[in-house]
Amino acid sequence: IVVTRGEILVGGHGLAFVPGHMAIDPNGAECACGQRGCLVTVAGPEVVVTAAGLGGLLADQGVTTAVSELLRRADAGDAAAREALSSAAMWLGRFLNLVLVGLDPSVIVLGGYWAAAIDYLRPGIDQFFSAFAPGARAAYGKHMVRPATLGLRANIIGAVDQAIRACFDESAVSEEV
Repeated sequence: IVVTRGEILVGGHGLAFVPGHMAIDPNGAECACGQRGCLVTVAGPEVVVTAAGLGGLLADQGVTTAVSELLRRADAGDAAAREALSSAAMWLGRFLNLVLVGLDPSVIVLGGYWAAAIDYLRPGIDQFFSAFAPGARAAYGKHMVRPATLGLRANIIGAVDQAIRACFDESAVSEEV
C-alpha cells in the first residue's frame, strides 16, 4: 500500500498500488491475473520456496511453514535457500527501484514474509539503489528500505485498528447516545 499524508492511496477505482501484480519481467511466467512477469511470479513467497526445493513442504504445510523453513535453511548456510533468496532480492530491488523513481517515498517498508528475510534481501535491493547518482543515493540513504515490525499478524492488527476506528468515528456516533 501507499500511505501519503496519513491516508492510504486508493486510486480512482480502489486498485492503487497492487505491487504483486506489477509486471516487471516482460518474458516472465503468466500470472493468475492474466499478465506476464508480475512480481509474484518472480519473487512471491511460493515461487521462492519452490526454487529452494521446498515445494513439497509448501504443498503439505503451507506458505508460512515453508518460508520459515527457507529462512532456517538460509541461516544454516543452505546454498539453494540462499540462491532462491538472492534471486528474489534482485527482482525486489528492480521493483523497488521503480517505486522509488515513480513515487519518491521517504521510506519503503517491506512487509509480509519478506520482512523477516531483510538480511538476505538487502544486498540485492541495495544493488539497484547504488545505481543512482551520488546525490540521489545520499538523499535516499542506505536503509530507506526497512522491514515491517508487526510481523505476519500485521494485516490482522490493521483490520482490528480499522474496525475500532469505524466504531469510534465521530461521524458514525449518534448524537442521541
